[in-house]
Amino acid sequence: MKRLIPLAILSITMALPAFLTSCSSDDELLPDTPEVLKPTITNWIEPWHIQGSGIDEVKAYMSTSMYGYTLTNESSSTANYQLVYTGSYESTGLIYSFTKHEGGLYSVIDTELCVNKSVIIKYLKEHYSLVSGAGSDDENIQYLFTTPDKSTVITTLKVSDECFNVSYSFVTH
Repeated sequence: MKRLIPLAILSITMALPAFLTSCSSDDELLPDTPEVLKPTITNWIEPWHIQGSGIDEVKAYMSTSMYGYTLTNESSSTANYQLVYTGSYESTGLIYSFTKHEGGLYSVIDTELCVNKSVIIKYLKEHYSLVSGAGSDDENIQYLFTTPDKSTVITTLKVSDECFNVSYSFVTH
């Protein structure tokens, strides 16, 4: 018993500083962890968005032009088919929706990082017509674009602090 008391005191003495340090709110002893920088892009590549396109056309385009995207899900319901691609970065990706009856593309949703909004909005402004009076809102990344023939409507909208959607919808005359 006499030998155990000094050993117990020594163990408590050694453990006490580690316990107090780990339970304190003083983070000076912890190493600084660098913040992960979000990627930025200089050129944006649009997703495939031709109305009525087939699944094989979209898959071919994605495999040759959209590096960094992986087909993660193919699903089918009574009304449509969907292809889901996941991007290289967390929360980014594409959803292509096709009609079940005709098999043609009718909707595209592209989720992008908010840090890239200026490049993407600039691209859309250069290639499409910004619909005036549609209540554009830079803070919420809310814009409405259309093609000259009004057959495609492109909307953007912030969905979280990190991401926003670029959605392509097709208008049938």
